[in-house]
Amino acid sequence: MDKNLKILYLNARSLKNKMEEVEIMINEEKIDVMVVSETWVTKNETKYYNFKMYNSVYATRKKRGGGLGIFINKKISFEVLEKCENTYSYISIKIHSPEVYLCGLYKPPSVKPKTFFEFLEEKLENLNKIGHDCFVLGDININIFKNNEITKQLLDVYTSNNFKMGNKITATRKTKNTSTLIDHIITNTNKKIKLNLKVSPLSDHLLQFLEILNENNTTNTTKYKQIYVTKYNTEKLKMKLNNLNLIKHLFEKPNELYEAIIDSFSLCSSIEVLKIKRNSEVWFNQELYKLIKQRNNLYEKTKKYPESEEHLKNYKELNNCVKKKIRTTKRQYYKTKFENADPKSIWETINEIITTKEKVQKTQVNYLTINQKNIMKEEDICEEMNRHFIDVGPSLASTISNIQTPITDVPNPNSMFLYEETITENDLSEIITNLNSRKATGHDNISVKIITC
Repeated sequence: MDKNLKILYLNARSLKNKMEEVEIMINEEKIDVMVVSETWVTKNETKYYNFKMYNSVYATRKKRGGGLGIFINKKISFEVLEKCENTYSYISIKIHSPEVYLCGLYKPPSVKPKTFFEFLEEKLENLNKIGHDCFVLGDININIFKNNEITKQLLDVYTSNNFKMGNKITATRKTKNTSTLIDHIITNTNKKIKLNLKVSPLSDHLLQFLEILNENNTTNTTKYKQIYVTKYNTEKLKMKLNNLNLIKHLFEKPNELYEAIIDSFSLCSSIEVLKIKRNSEVWFNQELYKLIKQRNNLYEKTKKYPESEEHLKNYKELNNCVKKKIRTTKRQYYKTKFENADPKSIWETINEIITTKEKVQKTQVNYLTINQKNIMKEEDICEEMNRHFIDVGPSLASTISNIQTPITDVPNPNSMFLYEETITENDLSEIITNLNSRKATGHDNISVKIITC
């Protein structure tokens, strides 16, 4: 990845009723990775709370509340390193390009500090062994602004493992009477980073936008992506095919005929580069973007001027308008997709609505036990697994007794045959015309669309 890595940290206090608005925000802000604490999503619900353009990794809790989720843009390669779902919710992942180690953490308020510090010390020691460019984002539920023994011990754990706080100045949660910093971002990186905090109606905690800067970044992000499309000069193609002696070559030199047809298609084609809008298959639109932006501006005014009843009234009215607009826009989008759709498209849309698979952690095979002996070396493990799959077929076959009698004494009378006199030119033309033009091309790269034109 040549561009900067954009990370969003969100203390959601329930992600369930905010999915649509969060999806709109992360697409508009072009977020690469989002860490969400207090998802309030249970283990059985993880498949229902995901985003179309993102892979997800959840660390849930058995008790109500809490929980953690990391959502990674599908264009980014990553692997899950560790996941804890007991007292704490903890996830660590490795992003491959740029190589960054990213962790999410949620500590329940009821956990004693001493127990937590032991857990945190272990995790930071493991990260520190990796080296630089490690980030931990999470709801620690320890207010750094309190100058007491607990905060001193926490900061000692950070500094003793070469980590420092990236957000140690600004409060992450403000009310009329309190100002706290319990959502921490810590890192041991040498890279340049940029941190921006924003007020949002999505949470009573501030949103934290963390950008890891790539000094070699010279590319500009764009709302468009390029695709390559094969275009045919149909008139030229028809002339070339008409000049071929199809009947003579079909019976005398069919291989030469095939090569000539392929050459004709190739000579009459060209590659065009088209620009299409990114995320063109999402349900939200610019009108909704603008409405949400207006609502967010009003929300900021209610925080800046808490005594103003007019700002609060205007915000509530526009907030209700946004919620209604989201429902109607999304409903209309999917209604349009269902109308006149074939069964395959209908099921694709249903799966898009209700299912996004969580990223499955890959388990590495460290050893094999064969005949009570542990095989440790990687090459020996590969050899043993290869030998198993080679021998499994013959081994199973040797346990099956030979069948002496044939399965049937009478040949199947319903075998399929094509008789020349029953196939007409009209039959072939009808079959070709009814081919599905949406299917992928075969090994000859000739699409059904150009054949039927």
